[in-house]
Amino acid sequence: MSQSGVYEIRQINDDLKKITPTRFANSLGMTLNASEQNDLHPLTDYLLAVESGDDSADECLDLLISKVPIPELVEAVCDLLSHGPQAAWIGAVQLAGLLGSESPQLWASLIDAIQSRIDLGTAHLMAGIALLQVVNHLPERGRCRELAEEWAEDRKLQELDQQSPILAQLQSEPETAIQILENFSDFSDYEQSEFIDEIQSQSGSAIQSKILNWLAYAPGSKILKNMESTSDLSELKNLQLSGWVTDLTGSGQFGAGLETAGETANRFIVGGSWNRGMRLFERMEVASDAPDFIPELALPRLVCTHLTLVKYWLGGLLESGWNPDFQPSPSAWTAGYLRHEILTWTTEDEAIWESWTEILVDKNPLNTSAEALKKDAELICQAVPHWFRPDELAVELATEFQRRSEPLTESRIQSAVRVWFERTLGPMVGDLVTNLSAMSYFWLALAESDVMNQQQLMQLARASARIASDLNDPARVVANHPFIRAWSEQTFASALKLKN
Repeated sequence: MSQSGVYEIRQINDDLKKITPTRFANSLGMTLNASEQNDLHPLTDYLLAVESGDDSADECLDLLISKVPIPELVEAVCDLLSHGPQAAWIGAVQLAGLLGSESPQLWASLIDAIQSRIDLGTAHLMAGIALLQVVNHLPERGRCRELAEEWAEDRKLQELDQQSPILAQLQSEPETAIQILENFSDFSDYEQSEFIDEIQSQSGSAIQSKILNWLAYAPGSKILKNMESTSDLSELKNLQLSGWVTDLTGSGQFGAGLETAGETANRFIVGGSWNRGMRLFERMEVASDAPDFIPELALPRLVCTHLTLVKYWLGGLLESGWNPDFQPSPSAWTAGYLRHEILTWTTEDEAIWESWTEILVDKNPLNTSAEALKKDAELICQAVPHWFRPDELAVELATEFQRRSEPLTESRIQSAVRVWFERTLGPMVGDLVTNLSAMSYFWLALAESDVMNQQQLMQLARASARIASDLNDPARVVANHPFIRAWSEQTFASALKLKN
């Protein structure tokens, strides 16, 4: 059925419910003979008014009901339904709707006409069916029922296409979602709200939870807190990926990149921290043979390209939310698509992560002796000199060491460490433990590809995991802990360098 036909049928249905006239295509011509025209002249006037769309149709209808006896009018309408011209059909259907409650034979005449007449067009037939549906007289089987079901299906498809072309595209071509979601950011707040409301109304739709998860990661999204997480939404199981993550800074910031293969590659650049949220999100299209985009960082900063770690860290960053200072860009709308369609966690990833956890936890016993912890602490402090950012108090304490003429005793160092720990380092230990735990996986993942430094990286990863495990116990977070001592001393040393 054509879209125009469905539109006309819908309009007829609405008209029937309101019992107001609609139009039909041709004049009545030879509908009635001369004597009948004299007797039923008001009927002719009404049908002609309906045909022409004249505003006088309602007035003609009132005159018709008052001038022509109901039995005669019912007989004339039955005759028009059975073998009248197409031009009279819509008016006759309208009259059947008015008179059917008093003359049930009109329903039988209407049903018989729909079943038997082959000269009526689709719009005419559906006008009759619409009336039968309104008054609940649609037969259970036969041509009327078949046409009604066909009409309902066509109308459903048309409404879906008219209400949400974006939703239709996402349903039929999920691979186009990246560009569609970027364009979606150009919509007004009202249009976005309307679209989201429509998706949420699609109860049981296979696309519903998927799109909501995509949109939930847009800056300022209102639907994230109302969503239920879905474990596996991807339709892109065999997508070729490559990527990288940088190591963490002292504040937990890091950068990440991911690229999908194809004739045109999609590159994503993301940055931020799990504690403070995402601060950067960009997407770009490049040729499949474009140069590598792995960043080069000055030592001791490192970059890891192990895809399992990339997916884990990048997924965690997307889930952390958006930093309040982040300026949303159109590309940010693709964040949810990236999270749920590309960063899927496979059985291979699960096995790799379990293997790493076994190395770092199950097969990495913690030795709480001061000597063992000091050795681990020194190894870590040497690996992350860029983590030490002295605050004003650290600078003040370090400067005090230089001012005094007396020797730098153990008690003076312990006193300075205790003061800085209580005022600065203590509240930071929770974030520090998180960063040390994350870096243990980073160094271990890097060890799998860096053969030259594999042993050193493995030792570093295990040491970081042990310190993180020990300090994860609040009772162990004290000023005289070997790691706290080593960390404080390194901070004081950095403070002196900064001052000088």
